[in-house]
Amino acid sequence: MEIVYYGLAGCELTQYDGKDALRAPEGAEEAARQHRFLQMPDGRWYLFLTGAESEYIRSFPEGVSPVHLGEPGSDSGKSAKPPVWIPVTAAALYLLCILTMFTDFLSGIPLLFLTAATGLSAFYCIRFPRSKGGRLLAGAGVTISIVMLVITIAVIAFCVSMWNQCLDECTQCQGMG
Repeated sequence: MEIVYYGLAGCELTQYDGKDALRAPEGAEEAARQHRFLQMPDGRWYLFLTGAESEYIRSFPEGVSPVHLGEPGSDSGKSAKPPVWIPVTAAALYLLCILTMFTDFLSGIPLLFLTAATGLSAFYCIRFPRSKGGRLLAGAGVTISIVMLVITIAVIAFCVSMWNQCLDECTQCQGMG
């Protein structure tokens, strides 16, 4: 069945990896890119459909071309906005991680907060890939992880150095050093 998707004529309803999708016609790469079709490894451009969109297309009799699915510029007609609680919760967990890092660094609690925040950020980035908040959270998570790694290495190096200095200066510990 041939479908016209916002002026992109010649789209075809097909299945890709078991999911309903519109396949853009050959040679329409720029138009497909503008309408947020995704290029798959086989080189063709696909726009994955929701169940409602698939039903809408299939409701047309043979020979009639459905036109204009979804909203222009949307992701396959999905109007779902990212929920606000996910980035707020992840940001709060990152903040708790930073605060506990200064008060109780060696207990592992900051690592627990960091792991929870990173997992929540990863979910957010995967579920809403075009969200700027998700990219910001992921960047914050990577930065905090690197800072925690550097601080951990510095604390370990400091402790080893102090231990060695203590052993070197100890007059009663002749047999140990």
